Amino acid sequence: MHQTNTLHQLLDEEISRFIGAEELLQRTLPIWIQQARSAKLKDILIKYHDLVKHQIVRLNSFLKEESITGYPFQHSIMNAFINDAEEKMKNCSDFNVRDAGLLASVQNINHYKIGTFGTSASFAHTLGKERIAVLFYECESNEKMIDRELSILAEKEINNLALSHLSHA
Repeated sequence: MHQTNTLHQLLDEEISRFIGAEELLQRTLPIWIQQARSAKLKDILIKYHDLVKHQIVRLNSFLKEESITGYPFQHSIMNAFINDAEEKMKNCSDFNVRDAGLLASVQNINHYKIGTFGTSASFAHTLGKERIAVLFYECESNEKMIDRELSILAEKEINNLALSHLSHA
């Protein structure tokens, strides 16, 4: 079993975890894009998919530059988020309610990633690794941007469409 004894090792492990999580999300987003009915939600998910692909490239590039050998981490938290979203959508018979559930699930993922990118940026800054700290801060900022777009869409459209289903039930 691997022991983590330093903040530097913890940061290296976090980078490997991020890549695993982002790759899992990258494989899942195209499925969710197809399942979404709202054109605006699809557009944001497509934008998010592109963002995730870009973040994977940047994180992998940093790993190579720093000669960090990735730890083989399965990202159980991202798996749990994705499984929860899949179950939520499977249980929604109305497509407007399903879009609301999908949007909420993606925001849950965003909120988790905002926190973990921010924490890792702080670790990197403490270690004097400013380049990776900046990368993590940029990733955190990108997640916040997607979260804002999703919040606006939820408030202006998606939640109201899901609510209209209740008034017809």
